[in-house]
Amino acid sequence: MGEVLLDVLIDSLKILPFLYAAYLLVEFIERRTNVIRFISGRFGSIPGAFIGMIPQCGFTPAAASLYSSGFITLGTLVAVFAATSDEALIILLSRPGMIGDVAYLMGAKLIIAVAAGLVIDLFAKGGLKKPDIKAVADGADGIDGADAQPCGCCRTQNIFYAALKHTAVIFAYIVAFFLLFELIIFFIGEERVSDFLLKGSFFQPFVTALFGFIPSCASSVILTDLYMEGTLSFASVLAGLITNSGVGIIALFKSGKSKAKAFRVVGILYFVAVLSGVIFQLF
Repeated sequence: MGEVLLDVLIDSLKILPFLYAAYLLVEFIERRTNVIRFISGRFGSIPGAFIGMIPQCGFTPAAASLYSSGFITLGTLVAVFAATSDEALIILLSRPGMIGDVAYLMGAKLIIAVAAGLVIDLFAKGGLKKPDIKAVADGADGIDGADAQPCGCCRTQNIFYAALKHTAVIFAYIVAFFLLFELIIFFIGEERVSDFLLKGSFFQPFVTALFGFIPSCASSVILTDLYMEGTLSFASVLAGLITNSGVGIIALFKSGKSKAKAFRVVGILYFVAVLSGVIFQLF
């Protein structure tokens, strides 16, 4: 048991400097990006997918508010949700030797997000409003200004302090998961854990896609770590990270007047995730 605790501590401390450096970069990008100006329009799914790739906490609720108010298309919303990498990108980058996996995973998510968004908008009906950037930022037009700005909770803080807060939260999740996973393996055994998660099964992406809907960065941390441990296949982690849109789903149900439309988004996102996982599982 002592060796397990020591291994968890050492493995966690190794990635700490990389986490902080990555969040400094993310904070810098977030404070200089106006998400509304880029993703409004009939082909907003293309820039929306690229913006969603940036690990952050505010783009998905912003997109949900904009969609509910008619400023972005359904395809754009799905593209932002599907492309959102949350903490997965940073965790993978913090591990030596995972650069190839990062490029493959993020490239796949980007292509799937853009393709899904464009296809959806070919069939989706409904007009778009032209957003008044200043009005949206001030909370007019029925949009919550806090939700419409990327990571508004941290914009007023010093960039180094904000990055430190994000790093501390994710580091705590990582340590907790490492410890939990190692204890489960120690007491239960790796084979039983793999069986529970349907390791090697064609249906694993169906399970991870559902797991990805958990509105917390902890879910992306767990999915990514299980992938690095070899418990999840690439297809399964891809499916789980496509549905993993942080608190975007919660914001969608909160800001949307029609719960049926919100459930439609959830259904479409799950379908895109599972279909993508099955395709990668087969090929």
